[in-house]
Amino acid sequence: MVLSVPVEQISTQARQADPVRVLLTLIAVIPFIVGWSAGKAWLALAWLCTAVRVGWQQARQERPGEGEGG
Repeated sequence: MVLSVPVEQISTQARQADPVRVLLTLIAVIPFIVGWSAGKAWLALAWLCTAVRVGWQQARQERPGEGEGG
């Protein structure tokens, strides 16, 4: 099996790349990643706190047979 690589097509598209747009995209990626990571971290922290609160509430509920001096 022979694999052909479209070198001419790749070269043509590579020449069309706008360096200013590439630079702006790279600059925009940094705050995007920071914001995305902060959002995921906030969601994880909120989920963790809620899980702790629900666990605490369930642990504090009186079970049948408990608290009767038994």
